[in-house]
Amino acid sequence: MNNTFRSPQDAFENHLAQFCAPIGWLPSLDAPSLKLKCKTGTCALIDTGEIRVFVTCDHVWTQWRKYKDKHSKAVLLIGLDDGVPLILTDPELVDSNRDWDIAVIKAEISPHQLRTKAFWQIDEWPITQPKVGDVVAITGFSANVRTLSSGSITGWGIAFLGRGVSSVRSDKIILAPENNDRENSFPIGGMSGSPAYLLKEKGKPALVGFLYEGNTSDNFIFLTPAHFLQPNGKLNEPPGACQPSETD
Repeated sequence: MNNTFRSPQDAFENHLAQFCAPIGWLPSLDAPSLKLKCKTGTCALIDTGEIRVFVTCDHVWTQWRKYKDKHSKAVLLIGLDDGVPLILTDPELVDSNRDWDIAVIKAEISPHQLRTKAFWQIDEWPITQPKVGDVVAITGFSANVRTLSSGSITGWGIAFLGRGVSSVRSDKIILAPENNDRENSFPIGGMSGSPAYLLKEKGKPALVGFLYEGNTSDNFIFLTPAHFLQPNGKLNEPPGACQPSETD
């Protein structure tokens, strides 16, 4: 990544951008990138301590599987660097849940393939839930800023959101457009699966969720809580997680 930043905010956003990547698919390995299907999704690169995984939304994975069923030679692309995606012909699903809209894909990748990317290390289990009033930062790849050329993928536009938490339940985290305080509205299609981090006064941010629904950056945004993820990559609701904490 470019080590020259315009501000500390740019440095922070670029740091978090290391831990996520855009997803798309092509009908075959030799197909031109203009045939890239899906508005793109986003995945989080996560190291649980036991397994390395790509985490995205179940609806992104389901779209891919439907496409793969129709196009046997289709390949899944994960954009680990500008213009040079990781190509997966048969990605392995570790676990998924339609109700929670989350899917976990095994990440078998060599260090040199990561290039500008890195895996987010989860240090504490179970994964924490944010509280109402906390601020989270979301990083992902919005389809409206994706750049393609006729021959290859030339660039993916990173998008960054900082929002207050309005409601917390065991199955969702809601970020509401309160007090009309959101500026620079843009479509967030393609950001499904984007990781969300709880910002703290001290220490590194904590992974708390994944964006699964929302139309524009100035409207309601919904996150799947990350606490469903277990150290072995499987999905399970933590004990006591059924107690909601929310405001109406």
